Amino acid sequence: MLCWLTIGEVDSAEAVARAITDSMERDRALLPVANFRGATDQIEQVAQRILGRTDSDPQIRDEARSSLASRAVNRGEVQEAWNLLDRANTDASVASDASVMNLAFWRQALMLLAYGPIPGPEARCDDLSGSLDATISKGLRALVDGDPSRARAIAGELEQRFGAHPGMLEGAPALLRAWAASLEGRDEEVLREASNVLALSGPESYFAIRKPAARWLMARSYESLGQADSAVVHYRAALLRTNVNSWELVATSLIELSVRQRLVIAETRAGNAESARTEREILARRVDRPDAIAAAGLAEADLVLAMTPGGGPRASQRRN
Repeated sequence: MLCWLTIGEVDSAEAVARAITDSMERDRALLPVANFRGATDQIEQVAQRILGRTDSDPQIRDEARSSLASRAVNRGEVQEAWNLLDRANTDASVASDASVMNLAFWRQALMLLAYGPIPGPEARCDDLSGSLDATISKGLRALVDGDPSRARAIAGELEQRFGAHPGMLEGAPALLRAWAASLEGRDEEVLREASNVLALSGPESYFAIRKPAARWLMARSYESLGQADSAVVHYRAALLRTNVNSWELVATSLIELSVRQRLVIAETRAGNAESARTEREILARRVDRPDAIAAAGLAEADLVLAMTPGGGPRASQRRN
């Protein structure tokens, strides 16, 4: 089924999924189809069916909650998306499923990167083992806590312990260093290390935030360096769905709202007012429930757009 999605044959993928006789496995297969399409009603229906079952395992419940989170954030409900990821983390903690706990935390870390501080329960990584996933989580925890030096040390630890199997690392040390360099204002290092993340990323990955986070860090550094055209390239690349598993599709969708807000700004600064207005129209169509976090980003984008001659929003954009 994922093979059909990979080549863009969504209808064929859905036909294969619907032919599955087991109802849980059918819904599990339909979820990435709905995420790939961005079909918000279908995401809601399938995810709620999964969560309504008492026999669903922690991993599929995580896929359902994170899919609902991506749906929420693209309506402007950033806080609700955060809360859904927190519930996914709680579910996994109750079930003692460390892999899902780490996945939920990684997604929360990605949201913090893109949206800044989010009120409510703190992002948690309760797995205190010395596993690869737990060590990556500790590195991200250090970054979330604003401690780039510790993140760099953990990147070194990862390479020392797991360097003989680089495919397992999936660019995690380079991502930790790129993020640390971003906190320190070292834009050239960000670009170098984030490029390493992309070079080390295979076609499929369990470490699902690595490419969206790397693209985000590169785009922000290009903005900082005054290279708006390059920032636009990497923001747009952050929206590309290069993997079709549920982990990657959701990670990309979780930051789409913030990426499109930044695209309005970057396109405007690059002198592409028409492209900026188009991005703002996409947001106007999708974001029907902007909370305070979403509204702040939209206001910043509108301000930059309005300050550019001929760049003000069209009438269809002004309702947000």
